[in-house]
Amino acid sequence: MRLVSFFVLLLLALLPMCDHHGHDGGHGHTTFSGERPEQLALPENLRALLREEMGLLERDMQALLGALVRGDRDRSQKLAARIRGSYILEQRLSQGELEELGRLLPEDFVELDSGFHESAGRLEEAARAGRFGDAIDLYASMSRACVQCHSQYATERFPGLRGQ
Repeated sequence: MRLVSFFVLLLLALLPMCDHHGHDGGHGHTTFSGERPEQLALPENLRALLREEMGLLERDMQALLGALVRGDRDRSQKLAARIRGSYILEQRLSQGELEELGRLLPEDFVELDSGFHESAGRLEEAARAGRFGDAIDLYASMSRACVQCHSQYATERFPGLRGQ
């Protein structure tokens, strides 16, 4: 329970740092656009797999935060590696389904997802090297990417993020 409370406080502390107007001036931070949120138009089988992947990512992100604040290099590295490699959709879909998914997902969604997994890889390296300050910064960037994606593509599921 304390871990969840800490995660919520961390997220609330990081939200004011986000630029709510788009481009960040090249500083490498995920920003929120003022565009109207969209919903992903996916068939139910793809939507169910995406929900499953998001649930696993949420679980691992919560565990990762705990490992980072404890300075646990090994656990942090392993969790970041698992997050980096978590592509349930790619692992379970046929070639035809992957092609359909590629046509259905907006380019911005794909970019957010790719950046999220890339940041997880960089966090993995930071944890391996014991650079926990860098790892926490990367964790914050990943959290902002989650909020941006949810506020853009999942407002029906996360109505509190509508208009972010």
